[in-house]
Amino acid sequence: MNSFLKCTLVAQAGAAIAIALSSVDIAPAHALAIDTSPTGLANPAQTIDFSDLAGGGSFGTTALTNQYSSVGVTFSNLYFVGSADFDTISFGEFPYQDSASAFNITSLSNGMTTVNPFSIQFASPQTQAAFKIYSSTPTVTFTALLNGTLIESFTSSSVTNGPPGEYYGFTGVTFDQIQIAVGGSDLRAAGISSLQVGEATPVPFGFTPLPGLAVSGLLCGINRLRKRFA
Repeated sequence: MNSFLKCTLVAQAGAAIAIALSSVDIAPAHALAIDTSPTGLANPAQTIDFSDLAGGGSFGTTALTNQYSSVGVTFSNLYFVGSADFDTISFGEFPYQDSASAFNITSLSNGMTTVNPFSIQFASPQTQAAFKIYSSTPTVTFTALLNGTLIESFTSSSVTNGPPGEYYGFTGVTFDQIQIAVGGSDLRAAGISSLQVGEATPVPFGFTPLPGLAVSGLLCGINRLRKRFA
């Protein structure tokens, strides 16, 4: 076998190995709870900011349901509170008043009425999602479900009652719903904002066999020259 043929075979083998390695997917080792994170997801595909819809009405509450269905997210037992109510209603144990958040507050007409649990539903399964939350009590339970089946759950005892600055959620596990329940037996109010979903897809390196062949061929040529002048 002549040296040129050897170099060609080496180049082809190198290119094949590079192609195979470039197609390997590295999956997360295990599920991780996002608990009191200052930044949430490292590179979310999208972030839903409720400020475009929240606080639109003057008084009362407006249900948050399918207003964001176009981006694959719906909600249950969450409401926008009318902007004027933030000026006239005392939140008591829940003092932080952020009109750009969605709340589990169903009514303010006869005192504050809340509902638990409340949920975020995704049109397609996700592997990571996070959001800011603040509540009237520090104990909040977060549950990830897939087709109604419990996948992962954790309870945090560090949720503050304002202003929302930390993220909570899940990563490294497949789910299509996150259920949130505020602990305690009294007010049990909560507000969420800045929902981060998914991971932005990086632009992959455009690998083709040609660069591999060129590099391997160059190395073979250098090797031949070294032997010739040795």
